[in-house]
Amino acid sequence: MPDPVATILQDGMRHHGRGDLAAAEVAYRKVLKRHPRHPVALQLLGVAAQQRGNTPRAIDLIRKALQVAPNFAEAHFNLGNVYKAADRLEEAAAAFEKAAALKPGYADAFGNLGATLQLLGRNEAALECCRKVVELEPENPVALNNLGAALHRLGQGDQAVPFYRRAIALAPTYAEAHCNMGAALVQFDRLAEGRAAFEKAIEIKPDYVQAHANLAELFEKANDAEALRGAVDAAKRHCPPDLRIALREAWLLRREKKQAEARALLEDERPQTGAGRQAFDNRYVTARAHLLGDICDRLNDPAAAFAYFEEGNRLNRASRYAQKFDASGPKREVDQLLRHVTADWVQGWRPLAPNDDGRADPVFLVGFPRSGTTLLDSILRSHPGIAVVEEQPTVLRLQNALIRSGRRHPEDGTGNGLAELTADEVQQLRDVYFGELARHLEPGDDRPVVVDKLPLNSLNAGLIHRILPKARFIFAKRHPCDCVLSCFMREFELNDYMAVFLDFEEGARFYDKTMTLWHRFWDLLSLQVQAVAYEDVVNAFEETLKPLIAFLDLPWDPALHDYAETARQRKRIHTPSYFQVTQPLYREARYRWERYRDQMAPVLPLLAPWVERLGYSSLPPDAKAAPT
Repeated sequence: MPDPVATILQDGMRHHGRGDLAAAEVAYRKVLKRHPRHPVALQLLGVAAQQRGNTPRAIDLIRKALQVAPNFAEAHFNLGNVYKAADRLEEAAAAFEKAAALKPGYADAFGNLGATLQLLGRNEAALECCRKVVELEPENPVALNNLGAALHRLGQGDQAVPFYRRAIALAPTYAEAHCNMGAALVQFDRLAEGRAAFEKAIEIKPDYVQAHANLAELFEKANDAEALRGAVDAAKRHCPPDLRIALREAWLLRREKKQAEARALLEDERPQTGAGRQAFDNRYVTARAHLLGDICDRLNDPAAAFAYFEEGNRLNRASRYAQKFDASGPKREVDQLLRHVTADWVQGWRPLAPNDDGRADPVFLVGFPRSGTTLLDSILRSHPGIAVVEEQPTVLRLQNALIRSGRRHPEDGTGNGLAELTADEVQQLRDVYFGELARHLEPGDDRPVVVDKLPLNSLNAGLIHRILPKARFIFAKRHPCDCVLSCFMREFELNDYMAVFLDFEEGARFYDKTMTLWHRFWDLLSLQVQAVAYEDVVNAFEETLKPLIAFLDLPWDPALHDYAETARQRKRIHTPSYFQVTQPLYREARYRWERYRDQMAPVLPLLAPWVERLGYSSLPPDAKAAPT
């Protein structure tokens, strides 16, 4: 004879599966009336409570089920789902982990654990969970897509693409896999393939907001305004109001100098409360604040602009993503170098015979972030005799190799750093540097001057000079107040160094320390340096650039005037300045800080000595002019 309790439970589960929560709950309560501690009925009633939005009751019911049956894997799994929906991510991860431990073949538990760990910023652990799901279900396209996404988040987009392709082969209409593959391809400048992937995702799912947003972003970064307009118009036709699309439209309006329209669009709350609200994460809300700050700056509303930049940086600091980065690390590193980089340290360097391995030491383009290095990059690469390597880890590879060899860096006073290097060690480190540099140059590129551009390589000037003693430096300088303000206003891709700029006063203190260290290196090591002021480039192009080109032992070339076209012809510019450097000389940012004097009052005493030292003691008559 059938078990009446089992029959009632099965009826409830059928109602539940059809979405009839009321009928399902009636059945589960009937079971509990007969057996008050029935673990399956308790946890299913808890799931129903969560679906009705009653999180506290859902947690209470599922916990009661687990008190009765502590090894009930499905109850741990559902408890994890409730915690995750409530943004109690640590508890959710623990619940999913317990479910997976109790049931090693539980693919859904591993999958949800991976998704939760990713939200917590534990991307390496999330990757292992995604690998486990694919191991359990190798033909599951969702699992393959998720593994690709986990690899992509760790910067391994090249390894992600084959998993996206496998997912698409199994499920050709899987729009999310097409979109994710497009994002990975774009990361490696395969723009045509990325565009095709986004367009395929949109063909499959015409209202797919993320695919529309990614396609528009591709056109923005590729400086294709006409295609951007088409992408925005298509997104607005097919998608509900959504902040991601509003951001792209605001980009377009900003390009068209319709700043007031862009501000009204982003200050409208409707795109933030539409159907796509659950798809938002902190990135888009942060991006909105930063873009509004930029627009209000262009509208000459400095109080509103600064408030929006403060909001954007506060949101960024509060994000789980930002928690991965340690802004105190760079400050400690600079402090350590300042303690040990002294005249006595330099005098104690082991003498080395001149190195003549036939390789010309490169030129390093350095300066504080937002000091005009991207503009100089585009100008210099317009010269037929100059190759530019833009923001690649060449010196980082050198530094890591030094540390692996057992040497200390930064200097720590132990007597085991740069000063003690032998000629053989220097040769090995040169090999490391030039090997990494070659990876970022076109094969067979034989231009006589190679410029290695990374602004904060100024902090590594001692290491560079010790290994590459004939290296020359281009020092990009800009008014200190404008530099610090611009860093605060810019939404950088975060790392430990860029996280410093999320706090305005910390950014100013970092400027003071890094400039102190750079000038100490410059003086103590007698570096070959050509300083180039951003304002001079803007005001007197040839008069400023001709001495720089002579410093590089090259003839002047009229092609240097075509830097904006050079920038437009590039696939992408890998810095936040991509829009500005594709335009005619951008004069609006000169002496912008004057309009923010009230907001900058706390840091002006710290920056004043640098204003004087860098030659900005007097300001031009139009310093207070508003941008046009």
